[in-house]
Amino acid sequence: VQRRGFYPIGGGKIQLSLNNRSGHPPAPLNLEMRGETKNVTVRVVHVSTKRASELGEQFITVMRSSPSFAQGVTYGEVLVESAQGCKIGGGSRGGVGSLLVTLETSCGALLGYNTLFAKGDTDDKITQAFTNLVQIAEKDAASNACLDRPMTDQILPYLACAAGNSRVAIRAPLTPHAVTSLQLLEEQLGTSFTFHRADGIDTMGILTCTGRRSAE
Repeated sequence: VQRRGFYPIGGGKIQLSLNNRSGHPPAPLNLEMRGETKNVTVRVVHVSTKRASELGEQFITVMRSSPSFAQGVTYGEVLVESAQGCKIGGGSRGGVGSLLVTLETSCGALLGYNTLFAKGDTDDKITQAFTNLVQIAEKDAASNACLDRPMTDQILPYLACAAGNSRVAIRAPLTPHAVTSLQLLEEQLGTSFTFHRADGIDTMGILTCTGRRSAE
């Protein structure tokens, strides 16, 4: 991450690299085993590093109170970044920073969640935002989802370009954004997506994709 950006004006900058993939299509993914949550990393980007540490610890307290994340979970030291050099915009949530949470499971799945802080947020409002974040993570855990919902949307182009068949366990139902994306990918690339709910878990779904490179 070279520069953080915040809603609504953005301004973030990252650099990504894929090693040893020149001329080769992506490998298909098989993400059906979530496992148990083992590690939680909390990163807070804020204009006040002191306040960032306080917010991070406050979130961990809220998360530890959840039965889903109380036992057998390691919480690392809160990671703090200054938001002083970030591009902060106006708007109702264009405020002073954000909290990012990464969950790592025993099977290697990584899921992420975040919330923004606005200038003037009360303690009650922040606590409610943290509670809402934990509830989303609880729903993913109960669904045995291997991906969080935003990543489900973003991974579709990768699956479409892969050289083979992919299977991913996600939380049902598909978001409208994901439905639109997979329809466009099918139309433009000729890939094939299917989605069905898993047996016994109404909120769990299995997304399968036949990548466009499968036929090459």
